[in-house]
Amino acid sequence: MKRIFTALVFIIASTLTFSQTSIWKVSKGGNTVYLGGSIHLLRASDYPLPAEFDTIYKRASKLVFETDIAKLEDPATAQKMLSQGMYKDGKTLKNVLNTKVYQDLEKACNEVNLPIANLNQFKPSMVVLILTITKIKSLGVSEEGVDQYFFLKALADDKKTIGLEPFETQIKLLTTMGDGNENEFVKHSLNEFHKMGKQMTSLITSWKTGDTKTMIKELEEMKTEYPALYVSMLINRNNAWLPQIEGFLTDKEVEFIIVGSLHLHGNDGLLTLLRDKGYQVKQVQI
Repeated sequence: MKRIFTALVFIIASTLTFSQTSIWKVSKGGNTVYLGGSIHLLRASDYPLPAEFDTIYKRASKLVFETDIAKLEDPATAQKMLSQGMYKDGKTLKNVLNTKVYQDLEKACNEVNLPIANLNQFKPSMVVLILTITKIKSLGVSEEGVDQYFFLKALADDKKTIGLEPFETQIKLLTTMGDGNENEFVKHSLNEFHKMGKQMTSLITSWKTGDTKTMIKELEEMKTEYPALYVSMLINRNNAWLPQIEGFLTDKEVEFIIVGSLHLHGNDGLLTLLRDKGYQVKQVQI
């Protein structure tokens, strides 16, 4: 839910200019999959997407996403998430958080005209999620992201789509973040909230150009500042996805796997895990 990519890099060869991309080709034994980094929400000005995404999409016979996007869009799924994100044992947001953290959270909610009194039955993870989405929309970042765009395109083109994990896994992740460590979770989230405007512009620009320095820096900060979230959101899910990606590399289909860009980089990222398994991993240049 935080961070994505950075910088502008051009590689000049002979008289041609190739732009570095946010897509990696993974291959072994003549079989290939493509791993693309996604930003889940974009601005209208970010369209059209970088051309390499459409190029790889056309090569692919199957689109693979983090989860079943159709189910995530089902109103019943939203209701399930809201239900799981609410206290049902007499706890409230106000009595779970200490006074200072609650006041800071209330101040952040006021900044985006979000009455915190209406959220008192929700767990901090859900309040932070609602606050973040409200802030992002106020910044004009409200268009469909890369995964949603290609999911709809695949439906229109009758291409196969699958998810790497059940949508229940994402619901559980989103509704349990910070459980048992609520004050630290909210403090960390508010720190990100106040940097969001500057960060979003930088990260979207970086994603478009496929450089990885900012991404790795953000991952290291996340690992240091909030190690439990780093493990649950990244390490555990990457390790669960890896055997499935390896399975795709045993068939003759060409899969285009689109996941949040955080999952690709660093020592625990999918690109490193695949390299360590002996697969050839090469950044796509169009």
